[in-house]
Amino acid sequence: MTNMRTVVRIQRQKQPAHLLSISLVEGGTVPPRTVIDAVTASQTVEEIFSSRELRQAASAGAQAVSGGTLTEFERLCDSAMNAYCAEIRKESFGPAALIAYLHYLENQDQAVRIIVISRAAGLRGDSVRERLRDM
Repeated sequence: MTNMRTVVRIQRQKQPAHLLSISLVEGGTVPPRTVIDAVTASQTVEEIFSSRELRQAASAGAQAVSGGTLTEFERLCDSAMNAYCAEIRKESFGPAALIAYLHYLENQDQAVRIIVISRAAGLRGDSVRERLRDM
């Protein structure tokens, strides 16, 4: 997920592809070397990150790269992370439950910030709801 967000931001800002080699992190379902090779071969975000869990977010990322908004992409990334945390929190032992709990705490803080900033900017309720993540 982090690497997908990095690719979208670098491509959206039209930064050189070599920046990926220092920006991508190890881990996840797609190795950094594969991502770099795919971007060099002009594959889209949607083609690179085609796993079932990331498909919707990758599609929105491809749209964001070609001039769409980042709001929907970020919301779908957060929703995919929430779905992942819902699965790992079922584990009784190990760090997974703690990681899921910390993620949910961050989501609550983010929701409060989104609401306060949006209302201070004078946005309508439906516009604020659009920016909120599924919790």
